Amino acid sequence: VVAVGLSNILLFSWFATIPAWQLQRRGGGSGAWDTPLSLPNELACFAVHVVTIDVWFYVTHRALHLPLLYKWIHKFHHAFKAPAAIACVYANPIEFCVGNVGGVVLGPALTRCHPYAAAYWLAFALTSTSLAHSGYRAFGAEEHDAHHEHFSWNFGVGILMDRALGTCLPEGLRARGGEKSMKRS
Repeated sequence: VVAVGLSNILLFSWFATIPAWQLQRRGGGSGAWDTPLSLPNELACFAVHVVTIDVWFYVTHRALHLPLLYKWIHKFHHAFKAPAAIACVYANPIEFCVGNVGGVVLGPALTRCHPYAAAYWLAFALTSTSLAHSGYRAFGAEEHDAHHEHFSWNFGVGILMDRALGTCLPEGLRARGGEKSMKRS
């Protein structure tokens, strides 16, 4: 488990971060080291990052639940029925680069935020992803834990996309303690 996570972080994450960094660097904007850090601008960028990761992760994660992609790529991550924090980096390298890291680095690349703000966003995203996989309700892991129990629900990192597209786990299913065979129609 640790070896997969380390190889994803140390080896494969570069396939997503270097192109995003180049996009941010070449685009200008406030993403230059010599540009002063502007709190109002960076807060607006942070909001865009939150929406970007929610949309990106939902779309890629939902696609990974298509039968062929699930079998060959995403099933590996779902080996954790009750996730632990290490599970956030325990994924097929394709899923890790495209779905996970790609969505996190896309926000700063699109907004061209200040490099310090980008670094803060990356630390925030990794921490919140680890907490979402921690299994502790106090850290907001309940929604993602429910996804690992009921594969057809709760695809997003937040509730925005799941609510908008009707894939939030129904309270009735949650209250019954789980019927894995219940599928969304």
